[in-house]
Amino acid sequence: MNKLHELKWFDEQWATEVRDATRELVRLYCEALEAVSALPRPIQFIEFSGLRGGYRPLLVVKSFLREAVIDHIAIVLRHAALLRLRAFAVARPLPGEVRLGVKRTAEAEVVARAEARRTEFLARQQKIAALLEEATRDVHDLGELIAKEERPGQRALKAVVRLLRRSLPFLWASWVLAQFDRWSNSPQLQLFFFFVGTAVIYHLMAWLTLPFHDAGERKYVFFEGYMGKASDGLSPLHPEASRLERTLFKQFGLRPPVVISWETVVPLLHYGLISALIVVLWIKLPLGSAARPLAGVLGLVLIAWYFSQLAAMCTLLTRRYRGRSMWEIASALLLSLQALEPFDDRGDGESKGGKDDGGTAAGD
Repeated sequence: MNKLHELKWFDEQWATEVRDATRELVRLYCEALEAVSALPRPIQFIEFSGLRGGYRPLLVVKSFLREAVIDHIAIVLRHAALLRLRAFAVARPLPGEVRLGVKRTAEAEVVARAEARRTEFLARQQKIAALLEEATRDVHDLGELIAKEERPGQRALKAVVRLLRRSLPFLWASWVLAQFDRWSNSPQLQLFFFFVGTAVIYHLMAWLTLPFHDAGERKYVFFEGYMGKASDGLSPLHPEASRLERTLFKQFGLRPPVVISWETVVPLLHYGLISALIVVLWIKLPLGSAARPLAGVLGLVLIAWYFSQLAAMCTLLTRRYRGRSMWEIASALLLSLQALEPFDDRGDGESKGGKDDGGTAAGD
């Protein structure tokens, strides 16, 4: 077991830099929460000028945007576990580290040097422990603040909504496949309209996820900055959140976590699924000699457009998460699905005890 003075990070300058980097990051997060909370409209279309002027208007729901901001903060704070571990360790020196290391019967000069070394070590240890405790308290307090943004009942409701918005397009595709036998003997015109109607209804269901996707996009632009202005008046954070996150995690020799919302990449799954569904419909449905070529041309046009959108989305992801592997992005997506859990131990305990934590029903 390494002693504290043998550890490379047992350094007052390092602890000061960690404390300062943590304080800057949590202050920036607080400003982000305050700015989003001050938005005047609950829902609005947002247009960008300047560099992003050609981007389509975003349909942003304030509560969804607030949720995206809180989820981002929670993920980053959760990955700051190494800070808490080092703060915990440095506050608890080993018994052998606080002993003199010499007998009291030794020469007075030897005892004096040993006492001076111990005094110097304890002063250094207490200073580093105090600095790391400040950083840990900042992370803990902000985590507690965002944890009280909603009550357990609201968590359960939000979990149901999330499950529905993510599964409806897939359930529709499954239902369509189950209808093949029923529609196989239908007239050609009905088969063709079934083919077209399947794609139309699928898109209508997939578009239900658009406000959640746009909230994630708005959060990214808000956190990472851009050239120009947005019509909602929400100025980008300065400095960018990613810059301060890199500064903090660099102190631990780590890279900050990939923060990516499920809704950011769900179009990849939707476009892939509807393309496969169109192919299956064209092959399995007993379309006639007149309807089959028409359905095939229509299907090819749609699939070509879907693949162009997939290529654009993949390009966006590789630029946005430059230097990160697909495994890291996939792991981040799995973490985002943990939000489907409706209750946690804290919430259950509070509900059983009948206590109101006084949290604001923000419906982030």
